[in-house]
Amino acid sequence: MKLAKLLTHQDVIEYSILQGKVGVMAIHGGNIERGTEQIAVCIAQNSNSSLYVISPRTQKRDWKFHISSNKISPKDSEKLAHFLGHISTAISIHGHVIKRNVICVGGLNHELRRRIVQSLREDFDVVDSIEEGGICRNLSAKNPKNIVNLPRDKGVQIEIPLLMRKVFKHRPCDEMPTEETQLLVTRLTTIIQQIEKSPEE
Repeated sequence: MKLAKLLTHQDVIEYSILQGKVGVMAIHGGNIERGTEQIAVCIAQNSNSSLYVISPRTQKRDWKFHISSNKISPKDSEKLAHFLGHISTAISIHGHVIKRNVICVGGLNHELRRRIVQSLREDFDVVDSIEEGGICRNLSAKNPKNIVNLPRDKGVQIEIPLLMRKVFKHRPCDEMPTEETQLLVTRLTTIIQQIEKSPEE
């Protein structure tokens, strides 16, 4: 299924907010990769970054609404095209089901990816999906067509384990489900704020 067709479904919501030059994304929000939409929204709110979300609001998880990151095109969405044209780099929030409480970090913005890995590694089990591979080798987001790599400076894909996101439900950002989730949002918010303060090259 292409994005244009997905967005015609009555249970699918697409929304974006254009703010800073960093864009936070949750393209498998709603009930697909549970908690990723809420985490992305909280990061964007706390950092004043831009935001783009695709959110199937079905009661049950339906994987027909899950479009591969490599197949989502700005040609199919005016909102997405405007979002990608506004930002310089992106951080895409995803969820994995690997049976290990590990965060996988991929994407072709190598400097930002390494910076995020270094920051998160102080408190989390983190794997650089491109440089280390291993258990996260299939979550590297190294395809240039991956939506996270379409901005000018490409981007970073962060795959979060189920334990850190499944209990999020629809709580507001000041009611994080776990201390780990709060710490993750805080770390990423700090990195984005630092980027936003840095002068454009």
